[in-house]
Parts: sequence; C-alpha cells; structure tokens
Amino acid sequence: MVNQDSLSMQDCGGNQKQIKDNKNQEKLQVHFNEGNGEKIGDAGISDNKFSTTLNLTNQHLDESTLEHFNEIFSKSLEMKEVAKTKNLAIEKEFADLKERLSTSSDYLLRIKKNIENIKFSYQRSLMDMNKSLTMDERYTNQSKQDMKASMEEIRKKIENLQHKVKSQREKQEDVSKDYKSAFEKVINTLQEIESGSYSSQKIE
Repeated sequence: MVNQDSLSMQDCGGNQKQIKDNKNQEKLQVHFNEGNGEKIGDAGISDNKFSTTLNLTNQHLDESTLEHFNEIFSKSLEMKEVAKTKNLAIEKEFADLKERLSTSSDYLLRIKKNIENIKFSYQRSLMDMNKSLTMDERYTNQSKQDMKASMEEIRKKIENLQHKVKSQREKQEDVSKDYKSAFEKVINTLQEIESGSYSSQKIE
C-alpha cells in the first residue's frame, strides 16, 4: 500500500519540476528580451548574441524544445538570405525603371520645347511675311498660295510632333504600369516574409 507521505513527496517533486521548467522558460524569455535591438545581419539580432543564448539555455531545456528552437533560428537565417537576395534584385529593377522614366521624361521635355519653338517660329514668320508684303501683294493669289503652303507645311510639322508626343506618352504609361507592378511585387514579398509564408523557391 502506498504511503501517504510518499504521495505527498511525489506531488512536491512534480511541482518543483514544473516550477523549474517555468523558470527556464522565464530565463529564455529574458535572453530574448536582452537580444532585442541588436542586429542579426538585416534581421534584428546578432548571430553571436543568438548563439550565446542557445548555449546558456542548452543545459536547462529538453531536447525537443532545443530542436524546435534551432529550427526557428535556421529558418530565420534562411529567410534573411532570401530577403537579401530578393532585395538586391528589386533594387536593380527599381534602378532600371528609374532610368527609363528619367529618359522618357527628358524626351517629352525636348518634344515640348520643339513644339514651342515651332509655334514661335511660325508666328514670327507670319509677322515677317506681313511686313514684307505690300498692300497689293498681300491680296494677290500668288501671295495667298505661298502663305497657305507655308501654313500647311508648318501644320504638318506640328501634327507630326503631336503624334510623336502621343506615342511617347503611351510608352510612358506602360513604364509607369511596370513601375507600379514592381512596387506591388515588393509589398507582397515583404508581407509574405513578415507572415512567414515566403519561400526561397519563389525567387525568379
């Protein structure tokens, strides 16, 4: 028959083990809190601090807990490398898009300046033509035909430039769509990394 005192001692021993486990968990939490604010590459805690914490808690934790802890640490390092690689690719893509946007913007400014110059030249040509013509010449058929031909030539040049501007604007819109798509891709990647659902297999 089991002695009542023996049962009490067993209960006491079980309670002491539970208290010890709780203290170990508290120590582990303290080590985590102390590690906050340090740097682990780009992830937030230094590798040395993390390894030291593992060594200090190794003697107090059971094997399954340590194994789980090591898996978390390994996964963190893997995610850090994935994020670093993806970040480099995204930075390069952003640099390319920025260069394309800058080039397109410069081209549009040149087109706009050319149109303004043609308008100014057109107005000045009309003024010079009016000054050079006498009252009689201004109303002769030949003068009217010459003026009409000059105006038609200038009109065609303006239409041609307007067509180029429209075409370039469409290209600019395509570049903007590419830029927006790349930005949304970055946001989705960061959200997946934060939620832990990101995988290195997604790197293109």
